[in-house]
Amino acid sequence: MAKPTPEKPTCHDALREVERHLAAGRHHILDVAIKGYFDNIPHQALMKLVKAHISDGKVLGIIKALLKRRVIENGIETSDKF
Repeated sequence: MAKPTPEKPTCHDALREVERHLAAGRHHILDVAIKGYFDNIPHQALMKLVKAHISDGKVLGIIKALLKRRVIENGIETSDKF
């Protein structure tokens, strides 16, 4: 009988791990495995949901800018993939 293989960790698994460390009194998190998370969020749909709760144009502009930001990883700036 073959042993079941563990499933690939999800973003929810990563967040549970972060919560576990915070509950244990660890308050310095250096790296969280969410690579690619924002690459897969449909930003127009997300902004539509956000606009249903936030009407301040400045706040919406900040959120939109954050979604389009560039990332520097290991000293290398990534292209604007969003």
